[in-house]
Amino acid sequence: MRSVTSASLFRRLAAGVYDIFLIFALLLLATSIALFLNHGQSFKQHNVLFSLYLISSIGFFYCWFWTRGGQTLGMQAWKIKVVSHDLQPLTWLLAIKRFIFAVPSVCFFGLGFLSSFFNKKKLSLHDYASKTRIILKSD
Repeated sequence: MRSVTSASLFRRLAAGVYDIFLIFALLLLATSIALFLNHGQSFKQHNVLFSLYLISSIGFFYCWFWTRGGQTLGMQAWKIKVVSHDLQPLTWLLAIKRFIFAVPSVCFFGLGFLSSFFNKKKLSLHDYASKTRIILKSD
């Protein structure tokens, strides 16, 4: 198996900052579509279906990029890539698992990322749970 270098937490977070701008634009588009389909009527506060729709939109964004080259645009800028533990491209199933496990890692103040400080491979909790990892991209 070839030697790879795991991406640092700094690179992961920097790529995430880039992706936040894309996610914001995606959420504006998704909301516009939902409002059009809802005949311009706003959604009630705490609408679970609308929240699930927006989370699903974000999940589709990440899974699409992860299964098509292993990189979001932010990851491309920071030269990192997500792969399976055996360094293969992600399947849709692995990408969905990774997203599902990443949501709590991010939502609980990023605590899932702290484990990357305590192991040699710099894996976060959602890396472990989904059997994926983020590596430096070799050109």
